[in-house]
This record gives sequence, C-alpha cells and structure tokens, in this order.
Amino acid sequence: MEFSLRLRRQSLDRFDLLVAVKCVNFPQEPLLEFNADKRVHVSFDDLGNPENVSDAYLRHEPYWDAIVTTKSYNVPEIRSRGGVPIFINNAYDPRLHFSDLPLSARRFDIGFIGARRRDRADLVRVMHTHFAEKAIIYGPGWRSERSSLVEVRPATGAAGFVKAAESFKASLVLLNSDNRDLQTARTFEAAAAGNLVLAKDTPEHREIYSVNEAVFFNTPSDLADLTARMDQDPTWAQRVATAGHDRVVGGNNAYFHRAMQIISEI
Repeated sequence: MEFSLRLRRQSLDRFDLLVAVKCVNFPQEPLLEFNADKRVHVSFDDLGNPENVSDAYLRHEPYWDAIVTTKSYNVPEIRSRGGVPIFINNAYDPRLHFSDLPLSARRFDIGFIGARRRDRADLVRVMHTHFAEKAIIYGPGWRSERSSLVEVRPATGAAGFVKAAESFKASLVLLNSDNRDLQTARTFEAAAAGNLVLAKDTPEHREIYSVNEAVFFNTPSDLADLTARMDQDPTWAQRVATAGHDRVVGGNNAYFHRAMQIISEI
C-alpha cells in the first residue's frame, strides 16, 4: 500500500518514461497507471522460469508498452503472451568494471566471481585438480568448501569487483542453468576488467566474441591445459585478453548504450 501511494504521489507530474526493473512482485496497477508516456518493464532473469514471475505480473504483462529482456528465447515467449518484447545484451558499468593491470602482475591464473549453485558444486574440486594453487573463487555459498589448493573468499560487492578481478588472469564465465543463460553480465564485466574471458560455449558468446577474443569451453575441466598454455605463452594470454577488452569497451556495451537502445526501440 505504501509503495502504491508513493508512486501515485510521484506521478502527479508527467514523465516521458517509466522504467520498472524486476518489479514482477510489485503491485502492477500503480505502475501501469503511472503518469508517463511509456512504461517499460526490465528483467535480467528468465521470464519463463516460474520463480522469476508472479501471477499478477503475467496478467498485466500485455499492458506494458515493452518488456525488456536479456534472454533471447524469452522474446517469442513474451510475444506469445501478448507482450511487446525488446531484447538487449547484458552490459558492464565502466565506473565499476575496469583495469589497466597487465596479466603478468596478477597472482592467480584463473578465477571465478559468482554464487555457489547446484550445477557448480564440483567447481572447487575441478580447480583443485587442474589449477592447483593457481585458482581463486569469490562469492556466497563457497565458504563450506574445503581445499588446500584453491582459495575461497567471501562475496565481493560491486565496489570490490575490480580488486577481486585484478587478482587473476583468466575469468571463468559460468551460466545459471535455472535461467537458461546464454550470456551473463559477467560476460562483459570480465573483459572490461582486463581478464582473459573463459566463456561457456554458447551461440551468444560466440556472437559477442571471436575465437581470438575469448576462450570457449563446455565444462571447467575442458580448461585443464589452459594453465600450461598461459605459462608457456603469456603473450598469447595477454593478446586474447586485450582483444576481448577492446571488443567490449569499444563496442558500445555499457549500460548507457543499452538504455539508448531501449529508448530507440520504444
């Protein structure tokens, strides 16, 4: 009730655009009645996953002027429900994701920033086996894991991202299977932070990066020879990391550019 009242008070003025980010669990009526020329809902989650929607949201989805999604497969699903979808790629924030530190100055060969999930449960074991004493993991849920050969640290917030990413050369980009991910924010953030991107082999990752701008894999164990190659040819690793960085930073992939895309499409 307080949310609805505050929103209605604010909408006494006329606005050009209302952008509601991940508001599937909020009352939909006051959002859709907000005094704006266009009302857009944005979700970075899979809107085909029942955990990421609500009955109220689904009933009102067709009344939004546009539904913005980072999941390409959500586009036909939203359209079939009567909504107007806009697909955008994920992005990075240049104020938070940046680094000029060369790979040679970084302690660990491989790192991962992200939460522990069911399908990532064996990540510590894989890193222990293939990247002994050269691997680090940041994120919630990992503290219960025990390994003498892999460092595990608490989650790092946005402000700590650069410090965490600068501790390793190659960044493992794992996807959330519950969300049917084909890319993620880390896809762009890792490259912006100067990491060599180790991207899960998906069609969208291959659209974003060429084979000279990232390393593609299917399971973390596929990367078993990566440490040896990085040790034997550090110039290769730096070359790929730099190319990936240039692709992201020079390719209009900041959140600002995604916002401009949304505005242009509505």
